[in-house]
Amino acid sequence: MRVTDPVCEMIIEDTDAVAKSVYKGTTYYFCSEPCKENFDKDPESFLKVESSEFGVRSEAKKREMAKDPVCGMVVDKERSLKKELGGKTYYFCSENCVRTFEAPEAELKAMKRRVTIALTGVLALAIFRAAVFLGLAAGATILTWIPIPFLPWFTWGVWLFIITTPIMIFGGKGFFVGAYHAIKKRVANMDLLIALGTSTAYIYSAFVVFFPGVLPVEEKNVYFEVSAIIIAFVLLGKYMEEIIKKRSSAAIRKLLDLKPQTAHVIREVTPSPTLPPRGGGGGWGGFQEIEIPAESVMVDEIVI
Repeated sequence: MRVTDPVCEMIIEDTDAVAKSVYKGTTYYFCSEPCKENFDKDPESFLKVESSEFGVRSEAKKREMAKDPVCGMVVDKERSLKKELGGKTYYFCSENCVRTFEAPEAELKAMKRRVTIALTGVLALAIFRAAVFLGLAAGATILTWIPIPFLPWFTWGVWLFIITTPIMIFGGKGFFVGAYHAIKKRVANMDLLIALGTSTAYIYSAFVVFFPGVLPVEEKNVYFEVSAIIIAFVLLGKYMEEIIKKRSSAAIRKLLDLKPQTAHVIREVTPSPTLPPRGGGGGWGGFQEIEIPAESVMVDEIVI
């Protein structure tokens, strides 16, 4: 059964709906999770209410939605980031999407640098941990090089803190900026989720390292590596996605450039005693070959 998403008004099959919600005994279907979340916050703003006696319909002010031109996410125009370019207003879910839209090449290069820093840090962490385990397995003691004898506070955790911090600052910068704007706009997005998860693990681990006497022994585990790995691999995924989008967009633009501006079709033309026949070709009966804009071609028309 074909249904309409009450938020973005997209027509979808109920079996293909990404999410659904029941309100006042009626089931509503949605094309995406953001649409469902916006609906659940204030259903009445998306629904028309009928008066009981006269059938006069009053409609609450409906939130205007738009699609992020970079990631395709449906966003609320009032709460999203917006930029005016070429006399047209565009709406975005995060600061990353704004930067990608404004300067795709520069953003791609910046993202490549962040990915390189993050993956280098993760590789260093992996080599560091492997060296420690191999040394212990060979019978060496970790105290011969960690901590440093004249710096007793320079422990294993401090090494992890030093390696992970650049990943958090340079690799995670985009996520934290996006999370700030999300909080400012009172919306939740992927940047906010990643920033909360990685910063919580990082801050907790730093607290354990620099204030070891506060927590009991069984709660002194550190999770620096978890934060670094999450940021590195999410960044890598976003970088690969941007490369694919760039190539796809270029291919689509090339296809659009091949689109003809006009088309010759056969249409039934009402004869006029005052107007000459239109088009360069001849006609037969009430039909005639005419030239029209390509976007005006209708379904089932004969195109020559």
